[in-house]
Amino acid sequence: MTAARAGRAAILTAVLAAALAAWPARLTAQRTPPKGQMRDVMDEDVDRAIERDVRWLYGRQLANGQWPNYTQLPAGGTTALALFALMEAGEQPGRDEIRKGLDAVCAVANANCYVRSLRIMAIAEMGGRDMPEQYRKVFLDDLRWLGRNSKANGAWTYTGADRSGDNSCSQFALLALHEAARAAEEIPQDLLLSIQRQWIARQKPDGGWTYSGQPGNLGESTMPMTAAGVASLYLIQDAIVGMNCDAPFAAQKQVDAGLKYLTDGLKPNYIDNEYLAFCIQRVGMASGRKFLGDKDWFAMGAGELVKPSPAGPSFRGQWGPDVRASLELIFLARGRIPLVFNKVIHGEPAEWDARPREVARFAEYMRRTTEERMRWQVVDINDDLRLLLDAPILLISGRKPLELTDAQWDKLREYSLRGGTLLFMPVGVDPPFLADVKTKLAGLYAAQKKDAPGCFELAQLPADHPIYTAYAKIADGPRNEPFWGVSDGTRMVALVSGADLGCTWQRYAIVQSPDHFGVGVNLFRYTTGSNTLATHMRPVFPGGDRDARETCKVAWIKHEGNWHTQPYALDYLDQKLRAENYVALDVTTGVEIGKDTLAPYRLLWFTGVGDFKLTDAQAAALRAYLDGGGTIYLDAIGGAEAFSAAAERLIRQVGYGGGAVATGLSSESMLMTGKYADRYRGLPLVKLRRAQQWRLDEPIVGGPLTAYVESDWPRILLSRYGVHDSLDGHMAWGARTYLTPSAAQVAANVVLYAMMDKPKPVPPTTQPEEGPATQPDDGGIIIPGGPASTPPDGGGIIIP
Repeated sequence: MTAARAGRAAILTAVLAAALAAWPARLTAQRTPPKGQMRDVMDEDVDRAIERDVRWLYGRQLANGQWPNYTQLPAGGTTALALFALMEAGEQPGRDEIRKGLDAVCAVANANCYVRSLRIMAIAEMGGRDMPEQYRKVFLDDLRWLGRNSKANGAWTYTGADRSGDNSCSQFALLALHEAARAAEEIPQDLLLSIQRQWIARQKPDGGWTYSGQPGNLGESTMPMTAAGVASLYLIQDAIVGMNCDAPFAAQKQVDAGLKYLTDGLKPNYIDNEYLAFCIQRVGMASGRKFLGDKDWFAMGAGELVKPSPAGPSFRGQWGPDVRASLELIFLARGRIPLVFNKVIHGEPAEWDARPREVARFAEYMRRTTEERMRWQVVDINDDLRLLLDAPILLISGRKPLELTDAQWDKLREYSLRGGTLLFMPVGVDPPFLADVKTKLAGLYAAQKKDAPGCFELAQLPADHPIYTAYAKIADGPRNEPFWGVSDGTRMVALVSGADLGCTWQRYAIVQSPDHFGVGVNLFRYTTGSNTLATHMRPVFPGGDRDARETCKVAWIKHEGNWHTQPYALDYLDQKLRAENYVALDVTTGVEIGKDTLAPYRLLWFTGVGDFKLTDAQAAALRAYLDGGGTIYLDAIGGAEAFSAAAERLIRQVGYGGGAVATGLSSESMLMTGKYADRYRGLPLVKLRRAQQWRLDEPIVGGPLTAYVESDWPRILLSRYGVHDSLDGHMAWGARTYLTPSAAQVAANVVLYAMMDKPKPVPPTTQPEEGPATQPDDGGIIIPGGPASTPPDGGGIIIP
């Protein structure tokens, strides 16, 4: 693990929350969960379990750097496994305990296959050829030991390569070779083919594998060894160089038989066998399968591992508590690697799966090139929308015109409007699929075009689009790597690749077609806004069914400045408010500003991207609404300057002029503290997190809210930076937007404030004390007392 990856790992826990950890996220073990059903395991439960296992393992480390060794295990085996598990969970290799453990395990003189393999895996976590020399020497010696006579045998036993070696030792030897390849050590192709032949030859008629590799073995197949066989065949396939675009998976028949054996045999309590859990995790990751049959393997296993124990963790296992804790930690940590691609099943496999390993190989490229880990999975077009929304990119590929129903196209549209990006990728050169997709997309967003003129039109991307510049610089992108897209005015909701990127990814043809990989990385950066991703457990629908004691009536105001982006954002805010304050949102969308349209609402929700103007009658209607005790909230989506300027003009039009001005709200304001007398409890607006590019571009910014006041009460609240646009868990490229948990805190405090009864306003007669807020890049701590500033024309009073 290099310093760059170590740095990312160190902030993983904090920044993963920037996906959707602001409210309960739950898993489901069902293929199609009932609408509104919450998931069974929350993100924070899994994070706590990971922290628990990490603490346990550090607490068990001996003074000499090793971990206690169970009597059945060879010396050094437990230590190497514990070190590998800790670094897989993001622990930095420079930490004293890790270095002490590495020194100890490297000093073990042991010719055991498990120890040598696990030691390679642990040392490989330190990175490639730049690893410290004392570790590299042991690393290379262990590799040479594994390599002796391996090509002729393709299997290993405890004492080295052996044609009759057992399948468990052979699994770990192959894993060691795989980790070594990630650390820049080339593995001979003929060795990989020899290993592949052994696994294929050893499969039993029932589709499973046994522990023994002896010829004529009559033992029964087992779940752990079958999972090891399936995962090993996937690993070998992805490591073979020069895979043809249209060549079938060499071991597809064997993998399918093995998956059927696992699907038929997987029990809800499979996690009780820690070795089986480790192997099942390998299958799920390698195959991209979220489900084995109808069982969500990670949700089912994690649900058992996170259960609280009043007596504390025991980690009882066949090979001792430290092995159990290590294997559990690997299971949980790898299951939490963020998902990027959902690959959609539609029609025949020759259509949706013509390039069966394209995403797997691209994910490996990402890990080796950018040190960013990502996962992918396979979903069905008929799956519940919540499952599709597990990942920010929905990959749909094919040769023929898409044979989707109107309901399925509607689902794809909703996926994109809830924050996901549709990615259509052709198979082959200019197939009918491409023209068909373009035709469908041209009409898919007809309703949305009415509210956003000039948006939701299919158009070819220009050369300066982030798809061509975000990471890799693609020369003459529109000609060499053509893309078309549909934008909502803030981001691309759908993208169409003109090139068969999947072919290049599957062939791993980095040298021959580097731009195909570069544009893939750009796609990844663009769709995630370069922010750390959520995991596949993030909530994508509101829980919705919790009883509310009060309701806040909200009018989402219609105007000509692209007012209706992120149309489902308030669903997620409703979920948060219900869970934390028993307050429900009753939102009326598209309310026109008029004399008689605003009075029923506690809060006017005014969001947008572009310029808009009010008539005198509309300004008078807003003023009357404010005089009646209402609250207006204006939010510039993504920090849109055109909308902010229009919002300030609105504020002047409704009569808020003159008075003292300061930036932000004081730290004692109820909007900042989240304390609304004894009525509601929000969250303090401190340590707010911002989108990565925004932090880099502007290390210090003003506070999240500007308040325009009459009678000592803020009547109009303005966010010059994005809040609404990240409530659904997604952030646009380059947006000046708060990450989701912080945005949810701001938005919730605004709603709770609007619920408070306020006196009718009278013209202000005194100036508020000045105590503006500034927000540095160290996590967004609000610091009172920064320099004051005056908006154009002295528009209104901003309470400090």
